[in-house]
Amino acid sequence: MKTNRERILMIGAGAIAFFYCGDWAYQSFVATPLQSRQDRIDRLTSDVESREAELRRSRRAIDSLSVWQAKSLPSDSLRARSIYQNWLLEVVGRVGLVGCTVDSADPVRRQGDLQAISFSVRGRGTLKQLAKLLYEFYRANHLHQIQSLTVTPLVGQGTLDLSLAVEALIVPGAEPKEALDRNPDPQWMSVRLADYDAIVRRDLFGIGGGDTDTIDDVFLTAVTDDGRKRQAWFTLRAQGKTLRLGKGESIAVGDFQGRVVDIDAADVVIEAQGERWLMSLGENLAGAAAVPPES
Repeated sequence: MKTNRERILMIGAGAIAFFYCGDWAYQSFVATPLQSRQDRIDRLTSDVESREAELRRSRRAIDSLSVWQAKSLPSDSLRARSIYQNWLLEVVGRVGLVGCTVDSADPVRRQGDLQAISFSVRGRGTLKQLAKLLYEFYRANHLHQIQSLTVTPLVGQGTLDLSLAVEALIVPGAEPKEALDRNPDPQWMSVRLADYDAIVRRDLFGIGGGDTDTIDDVFLTAVTDDGRKRQAWFTLRAQGKTLRLGKGESIAVGDFQGRVVDIDAADVVIEAQGERWLMSLGENLAGAAAVPPES
């Protein structure tokens, strides 16, 4: 009886030992290698996915870089500074701001070998002209932005004193182009100047948008001479436009009807109702001085 019991215990102990040994062998030679292999596959799969994502980001960055290079100022910083400053002068002239100055600073290095050139724009104009300036600026296909805009209402004049800080970029690898892109930014193709009328209608500064000019709003802003013909540039601030008139051409503002009879380097003589009036650069029509009749 005792012998049978011992035999049963030995068989049970052997079975338990066999089970544990078998489990150890399975874990050591089957399960663990399989798990290690699966872990390695998972790591490799994750690594491949990470590299593919990095490759996609690199491709997008290359595409973005190409777009930025196309919008960039020319690679020559001196050339870039000059033509962008001229572009700003052209824009403020087209908008009709008065007393404008555009200054620039030396290029500075930024992260990634970018070069940034800062510009400052000062001038006076109506709210409608400010809206047009913003429209012209943002639809331009250049790599630039307005860093700050300071607007000060001029009490009793219905105009604003404007000060803008602008920054434009030169991207590494940009083309050495001779002129800026004249085409609008594709992202702004659907934007119209009329969309900015909401700014004027809200009259944020309480000066009125000004759609009708009077002789107080007409300024002589420039005299040009191309060697063949002189022109006087009259800025109509309320309408935000500029009249470019030669000798003998008429000017009509509100109830005023006149004709340009003489253009000097810095003065213009206008004849109206048999009298002659002298306007100098920077002056408005209301401040024109009467010219004594010739004896």
